[in-house]
Amino acid sequence: MQHPKFLDMNCKPKFLGRVPFTLKTGRMHYDRWQKGLEIDYGFSFPQGLERAVIKRQCEFFAGRYLAKLLLSELGFPAIYLPTQNRLPEWPHGILGSITHTRGFVAVIATRDENFSGVGVDWEKMMSEKTWSSIASRIVTDKEATLCPKGFSKSHWGTIIFSLKESIYKAFYPTVRTYFGFETVVILEVDIVSGCIVFEVIKDIGDSNLKGFVGKGFFCNYEDTVLTYVAW
Repeated sequence: MQHPKFLDMNCKPKFLGRVPFTLKTGRMHYDRWQKGLEIDYGFSFPQGLERAVIKRQCEFFAGRYLAKLLLSELGFPAIYLPTQNRLPEWPHGILGSITHTRGFVAVIATRDENFSGVGVDWEKMMSEKTWSSIASRIVTDKEATLCPKGFSKSHWGTIIFSLKESIYKAFYPTVRTYFGFETVVILEVDIVSGCIVFEVIKDIGDSNLKGFVGKGFFCNYEDTVLTYVAW
């Protein structure tokens, strides 16, 4: 069966280094969505989404559709992920993460013997006005000074915001507790490789992650930023 017509699979952001997991991305065309299309692909929306707006239905279905493709490539049954506590429930033995923003969708997955957690996040580039209104809640003064040469404050801010979202997604299945942007600080960035080094500076529940130093990666695509973390 062909891919859904509303989902353009030729959208392919490129990270500079080797990505240590399977990645699928797509561009969603909301105006191409047809009512009942999900039924043709053997999918049904969970309770509460049957009457959601088209944008929400597209995003939810696109994420689950790409996840199904990834599971097949990893040698697992090609199923649509069930939802548990509003989160995708990955099969035993698989770590994965889903993100979507303003027409784009990305899914990553890998076997759990490779990592403890993975997270992916995709963000529309913030305007300078938007960034200045939230910057104090997202970055420290020191993190702000790490802004790479040639990057605007809002571009760097979008990268940090997205990376910290990816960190949250990667850690949450382990810690099972909320933590804020201030829990993690950026230590250094290498724009040649797209690598960002971060440190957990506060306790997160009973996880003993304080002091953990890890790496995340970013890439720019059109007017968006895509990041991932695997730890």
